[in-house]
Amino acid sequence: MPLEFSTRAPRGADIPALAAIADATLFSGHLLADMIAPALQATTDDVWRVVEKDHTPVGFALAKSEQMADRSWILRLICRAPKLHGQGAGTVLFAAMEAALPNPRLFVIDTTQSEKQARAQVLRGARLPAGRDDPRFLRRWREYGELCQKVGLARDAKRPPRSDQGGRNG
Repeated sequence: MPLEFSTRAPRGADIPALAAIADATLFSGHLLADMIAPALQATTDDVWRVVEKDHTPVGFALAKSEQMADRSWILRLICRAPKLHGQGAGTVLFAAMEAALPNPRLFVIDTTQSEKQARAQVLRGARLPAGRDDPRFLRRWREYGELCQKVGLARDAKRPPRSDQGGRNG
């Protein structure tokens, strides 16, 4: 269950564990030390979060500020140990990333459309190309609400906003 996970900012001592997770999931772990160094030295606006279980890092995420848009952020990477797939670590980490962003106006999740990423696509929220009355859209909206509830994150509305009201699905 997600309650067994906690999140925090990364520490230098996390790098070996996070590099091993990177190797097992997204990219070559030897790149991680240089990527995370500015965050550890507080010389960047990038937002990094670590998810841990029993005080051991089991995943991490990075969001970068979009320089060409006010208060806009892009989730550049999110990963967790493969053995924890489907146990809630990614959900907790995603919610922590949303909460850690300073006064966000827009949060873009950069993910693929492959079937392997279906769980991550649910985390993107209820956004689908279809309109708000499309059953597929409403199913995603409900799934997103359930995920938000599970991790203690409030969703703004019971029903998705219409695209002509400035909603996310337009």
